[in-house]
Amino acid sequence: MVVGMGKLLLFGIVLIGLFLFGCDTIKCGNSFCMGNSTCCGETCVHCSAGSYIGTDCKCHSNTTTCNTTSILGKDNLCHPECGNSGGYCIGNSKCYNGQCLSCKTGSTLGNDGKCHSQNISTGCTSGNIYGSDGLCHPECGNSGTYCTGTAQCYNNKCLSCQTGYYLGNDGKCYSKTNVPSCNPGYIYGNDGLCHPECGSGTYCISGQCCGGQCLYCSQGYLGTDCKCHSNTPSCNEGYIYGDDELCHPECGNSGTYCITGECCGNQCLICPDDSYLGTDCQCHGACNPGYIYGEDGLCHPECGNSETYCITGECCGNKCIVCNSPYYLGTDCQCHGACNPGYIYGDDDLCHPECGNSGTYCITGDCCGNQCLTCSGDSYLGTDCQCHSNTPTCNPGYIYGEDGLCHPECGSGIYCISGQCCGGDCIICSAGYLGTDCQCHGQCNAGYIYGEDGMCHPECGNSGTYCITGQCCGGQCLYCTEGYLGTDCNCHW
Repeated sequence: MVVGMGKLLLFGIVLIGLFLFGCDTIKCGNSFCMGNSTCCGETCVHCSAGSYIGTDCKCHSNTTTCNTTSILGKDNLCHPECGNSGGYCIGNSKCYNGQCLSCKTGSTLGNDGKCHSQNISTGCTSGNIYGSDGLCHPECGNSGTYCTGTAQCYNNKCLSCQTGYYLGNDGKCYSKTNVPSCNPGYIYGNDGLCHPECGSGTYCISGQCCGGQCLYCSQGYLGTDCKCHSNTPSCNEGYIYGDDELCHPECGNSGTYCITGECCGNQCLICPDDSYLGTDCQCHGACNPGYIYGEDGLCHPECGNSETYCITGECCGNKCIVCNSPYYLGTDCQCHGACNPGYIYGDDDLCHPECGNSGTYCITGDCCGNQCLTCSGDSYLGTDCQCHSNTPTCNPGYIYGEDGLCHPECGSGIYCISGQCCGGDCIICSAGYLGTDCQCHGQCNAGYIYGEDGMCHPECGNSGTYCITGQCCGGQCLYCTEGYLGTDCNCHW
């Protein structure tokens, strides 16, 4: 009966709370927090305006700031900052190297950043202690304990020095102003020795430095990816296991790797500071015109005039473009599934303009009359497919192009590299045809013929043809070498 009355009393208190404070209640231990109270450590705490609840469940002034090592959370509590990430860990996650990591039920996070069996006897490797923070820590000697905070292990004891002092290898504290100096890149250690710096202001007591961190593999070896790899020390194909117990890229097929310098032609080469290593494995003072000095210390062909070079993909129109298989990169700098009519798919995986109707394209020289022709440096290729000397000149209405050929002028001082000239512009129709109105159409209007040049031309009479040269008269295309064509379809002088 007493138990029943207790339940009834608790139910009554809850009803009164709901009536007085509304439905905004939070269960906290064996009671409920009402109004603006917050549950902290199974106790309801309410702070006045201008203060916040700390992780010690006490009210502190200034709701916008926490200690320098803490972060104000969405729950208005101060939480330990995870590293210097600007964030904090929630739930069952724990902070490891600036990241919040969590393990599934039955596992715990070890000091290697991996999840291990929660069995404490097997969760940590030999020489490590499972800590109250759920991480494995190096045991201090054989004391069965580990050091926390800034304390350091000395003769089975955790010792710490006040700010401005360091712990010497004799277990005594010394002023940092009297610390012996080490060479650049080295740190003076507690053992009285200079150690290679790992990261920022630290050095490795155990393990190996990789990526600014001291890492230790309980089994296997540490790769250049800063991860532990199992089995007998072995490296992936193309890598060599070095004396430093790391995997290094093999230099060519020489069976060795470079400790210093750069690999070029199966050799490790070093160039002076005022020069670079070229792709010819020679040291040069500067890159040749049309080449860019890359971050890998090599000269690469410049992509157009963009002042950059391609690490992946192909250069087209000042850009590095990658087309996924089975697509290819066309000369229009677009990815295509097959070459458009009038183009040939080349050995370089690009589409090239077909040379006439020969079924081939020009690798060198210029296409003229179904042939690829090359003229010497002091001459040019004319539209008659002959090489001419002296300064290149073209007939009126033609433009001398960068390809060394004369092209019909389109507009004012330009010619069409692709597309068709119409109304002074070079126009490309992705589908259909280009009409005489300079618009793209699906088919020719009545009285027009679709020509081999991809344009609609006036039909000559009702002959089903159109005039490429000459004038249409009486259903025929006529041309007068001298004089003019009369309405009688005869030439007159």
